[in-house]
Amino acid sequence: MILKLRLRKSLTHVYRLLVLFVLISAVFVFVCSCGLSDWDYDLPNGYYVARGNYKWIFLAYANSDGLGGTVTPPEKYVSYFAYNEVYIVAQTVMLPEEIEPDEIETFLRHAKITYYVVNSETREVYEELTEEEYETLISELQITNLCDWIPTITKPKGAWT
Repeated sequence: MILKLRLRKSLTHVYRLLVLFVLISAVFVFVCSCGLSDWDYDLPNGYYVARGNYKWIFLAYANSDGLGGTVTPPEKYVSYFAYNEVYIVAQTVMLPEEIEPDEIETFLRHAKITYYVVNSETREVYEELTEEEYETLISELQITNLCDWIPTITKPKGAWT
């Protein structure tokens, strides 16, 4: 009788732990599936532009194993991007820390722009280019057929959440 009672208590304890484990796992899966960004825009060869928040829009990539990294540093805001089958180009600016969402568009009109050029097949990155350096590089690499510049101030058509 005492053995049955102990066995029943052990099974109840195991059952409670199992239920707790399932609940924690469900919460973990839900949180992980929500992602870290407001929207993502897929680009060739595993690259994407993502909006983390109104001050953090970045260019990144994912490898076939799901891991990857960012191309643009966190302090750089991708204001526009364009691409073709191989190359991705981005205009970046440094936003002031105290900027409000409704001030970004005006700020972008007068901000110092730097450019990034990425070969999405080789992962070669040309970073922090001036406009002149960017134009020279585009010419030297014979990059053609880029789509029109896509602004990131609002969610681009084709971006997903």
